[in-house]
Amino acid sequence: MEYEFKKNTLDGTFFATFSMGHEVIGRWLLDEVGSEPEGVRALLLECASLTLSQSEWRKMGREFSLLIQNGEVTVLANVLLTDNPELDEQHQQQHLDYYDDELTAICGLEDFQALLQDWLDFICGR
Repeated sequence: MEYEFKKNTLDGTFFATFSMGHEVIGRWLLDEVGSEPEGVRALLLECASLTLSQSEWRKMGREFSLLIQNGEVTVLANVLLTDNPELDEQHQQQHLDYYDDELTAICGLEDFQALLQDWLDFICGR
């Protein structure tokens, strides 16, 4: 997983660009985590506790959810979590499975922790 962080010098907004197949992680990072160091630190602590206990942890956000289980991190759009049979049927009829690739991504817990640490360093100006 490759990524790059940028900051707009005019208005101070942050951007995160991720390699193909991991784009949703960038969207999750900006939309659900944001640029508050306290939130990133809390996630890093949660990841560290999971590394020790090997348990499962979920966090549902406004647009995206995070699942950490067995050393693997999954980020997915909440729209994929709906149990609406009409939506599922319509989805299959329109053959939109390709677009699901942009709505979900998986990476290892260690890579995810490195990403969070890099993001924390970036937003703190280190």
